[in-house]
Amino acid sequence: MFLLGVATASPSVVVSGDEPRQCAVRNSPVAARAGVRSKRLSLPREYIESTGNGDLFEGWKAATATPTSLGVQAAKSVLEQVGVTIGQVGLVVGDTGTQYQTCPSEGQRIAGEFGVKTASFDLVGGIGAVPHFFSVVSRWSSARVPEYLLYVSTNTPTQQVDYRNDAESAGLFGDASVALVLSKQRPAAGRSARVAYAAFRAEPVRRLPIVIERTVKVHSAALLSDDELKHFIASELELLKRHQPEILQKASFIAPQLYAGAAHEILGAHGVSSRQVVSGVEDIGFSLGSSHGVALAQVWNTLEAGEVVVLMHCGDGQCGSVVLETV
Repeated sequence: MFLLGVATASPSVVVSGDEPRQCAVRNSPVAARAGVRSKRLSLPREYIESTGNGDLFEGWKAATATPTSLGVQAAKSVLEQVGVTIGQVGLVVGDTGTQYQTCPSEGQRIAGEFGVKTASFDLVGGIGAVPHFFSVVSRWSSARVPEYLLYVSTNTPTQQVDYRNDAESAGLFGDASVALVLSKQRPAAGRSARVAYAAFRAEPVRRLPIVIERTVKVHSAALLSDDELKHFIASELELLKRHQPEILQKASFIAPQLYAGAAHEILGAHGVSSRQVVSGVEDIGFSLGSSHGVALAQVWNTLEAGEVVVLMHCGDGQCGSVVLETV
């Protein structure tokens, strides 16, 4: 499978790190560790300030976007980018952790918004959804998939934050979606990339760091420690160097996004320059499984043939890396 294009969408409400006070990054150590500086929210600033989002259903009514509307926006952008119509798409794969309903699936909802009846399902990969998707797709037989595939990861966690009582979550989360178009055929022209390497494995059983029940919560005790993060990155870099000995010098790195700021420093200690490290949370906030895709979109249009992007993930029951190589 070949990746043909990447596009993102995010709400219009932008809040800086410490304003309004209900969303202050300085009150959230995990946001600082992720490297969040500003966030995109789908709840109006006035609504957060006046209510603290104490009622989830009222928050949904006040929201300026839904997971599906953000996903459709990103999907329209990527289809236009690659010159493919929704009628040419034979499979829609969705991902979300913040759906308003569990049925139909997010993939089905997005296809429905386009007014098409096509094969659709969800491949939910948690906060590592995008690298998990690439890992799965790399094992698919091209003979059994359609010509074009649309993948959308879309999340609006800010709508499920209790801003009255949860400063940790309030400072961390932002809303975003990412859409990818893949094809089983390498295009004759234009940018494309293939999965050159994918290795995901199960981690020892541990409590999930992000849990969404009625509200979204960060379980601080389940977060990776600095030593665990350093060990994971060092181990992955050793594996990657076996695959491509010069990868530290030439790749763009998208680290585990819940720890993007801390990972930036760790990668630097291994000789990876700052310009090689890409964050999908710095200006958006942490958008769960969409964050890796937000980072990928930042570098996609700058890639030349033969360049490499590494997506790394760990900390929620699965860990590993995916290498995309432009062709």
